Formats: sequence, C-alpha cells, structure tokens
Amino acid sequence: VVSSTPISYCLNAVSDALTAQGTSGNTLNWYTVPSGGTASQTAPVPATNVIGDVSYYVSQANASGCESIRSEIIVSTRGIPAAPFIVADPNNTLQPGQTATVRTTASAGNSFAWYRDGVLLNGQTGNSVVVDIDKLGTYTMTLTTADGCSSTSNSVVISGVERKKLFVYPNPSTGKFQVRYYSDVNNLSPRRLNIYD
Repeated sequence: VVSSTPISYCLNAVSDALTAQGTSGNTLNWYTVPSGGTASQTAPVPATNVIGDVSYYVSQANASGCESIRSEIIVSTRGIPAAPFIVADPNNTLQPGQTATVRTTASAGNSFAWYRDGVLLNGQTGNSVVVDIDKLGTYTMTLTTADGCSSTSNSVVISGVERKKLFVYPNPSTGKFQVRYYSDVNNLSPRRLNIYD
C-alpha cells in the first residue's frame, strides 16, 4: 500500500479523509491499531482538536481474502501560535513629512505577512513596516510558524492629523517638493496655490 506520511494539520483545522493507493482490484482496510482490531473500508477523517501525533493503519486485501501487512500513516496536529501584538512607533497619527513604524515583538524564526486595509503588502516580510502620509489605513500582521500554523495580530490604525497649515517639503528643495493641506470632507471650498522661484 502506498500512502503519504506524515500528514500535518493546524489545531482545529478542517481535515480530509485519509487516502492510500492499493493494487487494482484489491480492497483497502483501515485500522486504528497496528495489529488486531476491526477493519473498516471507509477511510478515517482525522480529528484535529488535540495537539500531537495519531497513527492510522491501512492494508489491502485481494479477492481471496489474503491481506497485506499494514502501512502506518501519522497525522500530526500542531498548535496555533499566540496572536502577535503590533504597535505604532512613535505614534499612530501623522502629518505630512512624518513617518511611523508599525512593529511587532514576535520572536524570530517565524514568517510575517503585513496587510493594509485587508490587502497584502507585497515584499513586506520583516518584523516592521514604515508608514508615511500616503499609506494611512488599518494595519494587521499574520504570523506563520515553521509548522505552517498562523495567527493574526491586533489592528493598528494610522491616521492623519488635522492641521490648519500648509505643508511644503522637503525644505530646502532641489526643485521637487510636496504640497499638502488638510481639508475636512465637509469643506469643499477651492484652494489656490501660487508658486514663485
């Protein structure tokens, strides 16, 4: 009997019925013990509600009732990591020209995936992301262990600060600069900017 082992799941994941490949015309017999016990022709669906390894066994029988030795299939259930915590440094409100760093203290050896407003940030796989005024939004991070089990962090909202000022930066400039002005959504009055050399 040919089968894949071990098979890994994360805690409480939805599992599939076990599979094995026998010789054409033979019947697969499934067991929960290496010898003795009662055979079932229905492949078991592993439980994933307890962390640890569970062994299942499968054999094949031909039309004459002769049965092969049993092959072991190990199903491993791995724990889900604790939800990581993220925080914005130095704070979670920005004005033009400022940045904040959203970081986690989760340990090395895990992999990180960062999201802004639920959208994956491609290439951001470190333990922090730098946010400026163009990247405001709600940030979360998914941590995945070496076992492939994941958990998602708390949310951190990076927002803009209302200022009754006009921002022009960098200053001094080499000819390229940004102009920013905060306007409330209810204030639709036009603004005019005059630029002099």
